[in-house]
Amino acid sequence: MIRDAEGARDELRAALLGVGVVLPTLRLDAASVAGEDPRPLVELGRCAPDVARQLAAALRRCAMHSTYERNRQGAGSAP
Repeated sequence: MIRDAEGARDELRAALLGVGVVLPTLRLDAASVAGEDPRPLVELGRCAPDVARQLAAALRRCAMHSTYERNRQGAGSAP
Protein backbone atom coordinates (compact mmCIF):
# COMPACT_ATOMS: atom_id res chain seq x y z
CA MET A 1 0.00 0.00 0.00
CA ILE A 2 2.80 2.41 0.88
CA ARG A 3 4.78 1.47 -2.22
CA ASP A 4 1.71 2.17 -4.34
CA ALA A 5 1.39 5.61 -2.74
CA GLU A 6 5.10 6.25 -3.33
CA GLY A 7 4.60 5.29 -6.97
CA ALA A 8 1.64 7.65 -7.27
CA ARG A 9 3.70 10.44 -5.72
CA ASP A 10 6.55 9.77 -8.12
CA GLU A 11 4.18 9.71 -11.13
CA LEU A 12 2.69 13.02 -10.06
CA ARG A 13 6.13 14.55 -9.51
CA ALA A 14 7.24 13.43 -13.00
CA ALA A 15 4.05 14.69 -14.66
CA LEU A 16 4.32 18.06 -12.95
CA LEU A 17 7.99 18.31 -13.90
CA GLY A 18 6.97 17.57 -17.48
CA VAL A 19 4.94 20.78 -17.54
CA GLY A 20 7.55 22.77 -15.65
CA VAL A 21 5.99 22.66 -12.18
CA VAL A 22 7.93 21.64 -9.06
CA LEU A 23 6.09 21.23 -5.78
CA PRO A 24 8.97 21.16 -3.30
CA THR A 25 6.95 19.61 -0.49
CA LEU A 26 5.29 16.81 -2.50
CA ARG A 27 5.55 13.75 -0.26
CA LEU A 28 3.65 11.08 1.59
CA ASP A 29 1.79 12.32 4.64
CA ALA A 30 3.73 10.92 7.59
CA ALA A 31 0.68 10.50 9.83
CA SER A 32 -1.19 8.51 7.17
CA VAL A 33 1.57 5.89 6.87
CA ALA A 34 2.06 5.42 10.62
CA GLY A 35 0.45 2.75 12.70
CA GLU A 36 -0.66 -0.81 12.15
CA ASP A 37 -3.17 -0.04 9.38
CA PRO A 38 -1.57 2.64 7.19
CA ARG A 39 -3.77 4.52 4.72
CA PRO A 40 -1.19 6.53 2.77
CA LEU A 41 -2.04 9.95 1.43
CA VAL A 42 -0.01 11.98 -1.03
CA GLU A 43 0.53 15.43 0.39
CA LEU A 44 0.92 18.19 -2.19
CA GLY A 45 2.18 20.59 0.44
CA ARG A 46 2.79 24.27 0.13
CA CYS A 47 4.12 26.28 -2.76
CA ALA A 48 4.85 29.87 -3.65
CA PRO A 49 2.17 31.84 -5.52
CA ASP A 50 4.15 31.72 -8.77
CA VAL A 51 4.26 27.91 -8.60
CA ALA A 52 0.51 27.83 -7.93
CA ARG A 53 0.01 29.95 -11.05
CA GLN A 54 2.25 27.63 -13.09
CA LEU A 55 0.20 24.66 -11.93
CA ALA A 56 -3.07 26.45 -12.74
CA ALA A 57 -1.78 27.34 -16.21
CA ALA A 58 -0.73 23.73 -16.86
CA LEU A 59 -4.17 22.48 -15.80
CA ARG A 60 -5.88 25.05 -18.03
CA ARG A 61 -3.77 23.92 -21.00
CA CYS A 62 -4.75 20.31 -20.34
CA ALA A 63 -8.41 21.24 -20.01
CA MET A 64 -8.31 23.23 -23.24
CA HIS A 65 -6.64 20.33 -25.04
CA SER A 66 -9.21 17.86 -23.69
CA THR A 67 -12.09 20.10 -24.76
CA TYR A 68 -10.54 20.53 -28.21
CA GLU A 69 -10.10 16.76 -28.59
CA ARG A 70 -13.68 16.02 -27.47
CA ASN A 71 -15.05 18.61 -29.90
CA ARG A 72 -12.85 17.34 -32.72
CA GLN A 73 -13.92 13.74 -32.17
CA GLY A 74 -17.57 14.71 -31.85
CA ALA A 75 -17.52 16.76 -35.06
CA GLY A 76 -17.01 13.68 -37.19
CA SER A 77 -19.82 11.62 -35.70
CA ALA A 78 -23.37 11.52 -36.96
CA PRO A 79 -26.20 12.70 -34.66
